[in-house]
Amino acid sequence: MFKLDYHIHTRLSPCAAQEMSIENILERENEKGMEVIALTDHCYSFEYSIKNVSRSRLSVKETVSRMVKEERISKSMKVLFGVEAEILEYRYVSVTPELAGEFDFVLVAPNHYHSLNMVFNLVTPSLLAINELYNFQAAVKNPATDAIVHPFLLRPQVFGMSKDEMAEFSKRMMEKLNWKELAETLEIAAQRGIGIELSPRFIKYKQNHLMDFYALCLEKGVKILIGSNSHSLKELDSLELLDPILEQLGIGEENLWHPYEWEW
Repeated sequence: MFKLDYHIHTRLSPCAAQEMSIENILERENEKGMEVIALTDHCYSFEYSIKNVSRSRLSVKETVSRMVKEERISKSMKVLFGVEAEILEYRYVSVTPELAGEFDFVLVAPNHYHSLNMVFNLVTPSLLAINELYNFQAAVKNPATDAIVHPFLLRPQVFGMSKDEMAEFSKRMMEKLNWKELAETLEIAAQRGIGIELSPRFIKYKQNHLMDFYALCLEKGVKILIGSNSHSLKELDSLELLDPILEQLGIGEENLWHPYEWEW
């Protein structure tokens, strides 16, 4: 398993457990020997304020420095400060260019239906396929996007379905997808260096048919982001579920997405 996780929520995100303090996360990840992790709270968690972002970044930096000094975590573990934004209606991304510039990288979620109250308008696989691709294309073409998280992955609880029902619905949705347009969009993503998240949640939600999507990503030269999308300490361990998937897809270091690091 690759020792990295680019998608972790702290308790600053309202949807995360209170146990997700920066200290608890760092200690847990240090025990696992993680090499690179990223704290990626939702953009609205900062109330869209650059001042709040700066304060949070400083808090992360100070906590890491203190814990290294106290020998509670290894100084070799790299801790990045990212953010998770989302596609809103009419292709808007929920983060301004100014706010985006305050983070190491920006993750964009194309399908946060729970926050947009859109589910009841997307009642058929065909309609959802159109919307999913539309939002995915919007995320790929937005200048703020560095990587896209959980694309085409549907959460059962949001749609009021069981895992099995959601998996069947999701499979039918992917069958209705315009794969030619998707392939063309992935070519753009590859050109822009945009990563696509491989999340253990697609296994948890029994949506294994998404393997075809990830195979197409690799075929088009798109880099794969490893992210747990953790909202609890237990979920930090879920990356182990990806081991057989990584092997089956043939994903090596050369296929992995990493944030771009500026050199001045």
